[in-house]
Amino acid sequence: MRAPPVTSALILFFAACMLPAACSSENNSTTNGANKSIDTAPIDLALFPIDPTTRARVIYMSPQAAVERLGALHFEAKSTFEFNRGGQELEQNDLYSMTQDSSGNFHVVLDTPESQIEIFLVGETVYVRHDKGHLREKPRRDVEVGGWRELAFSSVSQALELFSPHLTITDPSIDETTPRKTMRYSLGLSETAGTVLKCPPESVTAPVTPTAQWRELARPLDLRGNLWVDAATGVLTRVTLDGRMEIQDRQVRPTQLKLHFDSAITDAGKVATVRPGSSIPELKRNRRPRDPLSFFRDQLPKLEDPEGKQEDAEDP
Repeated sequence: MRAPPVTSALILFFAACMLPAACSSENNSTTNGANKSIDTAPIDLALFPIDPTTRARVIYMSPQAAVERLGALHFEAKSTFEFNRGGQELEQNDLYSMTQDSSGNFHVVLDTPESQIEIFLVGETVYVRHDKGHLREKPRRDVEVGGWRELAFSSVSQALELFSPHLTITDPSIDETTPRKTMRYSLGLSETAGTVLKCPPESVTAPVTPTAQWRELARPLDLRGNLWVDAATGVLTRVTLDGRMEIQDRQVRPTQLKLHFDSAITDAGKVATVRPGSSIPELKRNRRPRDPLSFFRDQLPKLEDPEGKQEDAEDP
């Protein structure tokens, strides 16, 4: 059902805030080219359900750290929001994906009802597409592309943060049905508040301004789901959850939000070379001359002042 304009704007405000600020843990361990030091130290998964530091290392792992641990990979996350405010409803579907090959080339897609951004980095060339426009290319030195991978990858931590500090991770078990040995955990809510799930202090924040207050007003009501962690590397390989929360935006019939989220890392170590397809050069506009009338001014006759000295003609 289509909500009235005011309500739609408010609901879309909440939806746009779902991905407010990407952050990723970058501890000192190994260095990859121009990237900062990447955390590749072993992760003790026995501590994952109970230790806040270990939990943060897994949940806020950067995409580059995941690539260092697993090799080339494909990540995809889908989310469905169902908003209900005073009986008015709206549904929104979002898609975030990132593919990185063994050479460091990557492809990122952020697809929401508001817009779609598609970015390739291949060698020293960046390719960008906005919505249905052309894929345009420009030199890497002319654009900052580092934060886009983190923005897509952080959709997992952003979804889990919505249920903090009541989020529980329990019931660890070995899942033998996956291509790699993984640990499976159950997601739920505790009655009492525990440790707040947040970016580690050393995290790198992507250049997206977080929206204030609404997350502080959100109160989780229900959460069911699972997450899977690669046993050998500590990489969070899959998350599936269904949750419900209430946003205390007014006393009577406040906004209700239902979230279904599903993400997965696939093709670990098997991703084909990233190729951007057909593209066109970025349209470049020539800079305006500082003095567009110089060609005319140079031809003006010299003026004489009362003392008999010649002066250049005044600017028109």
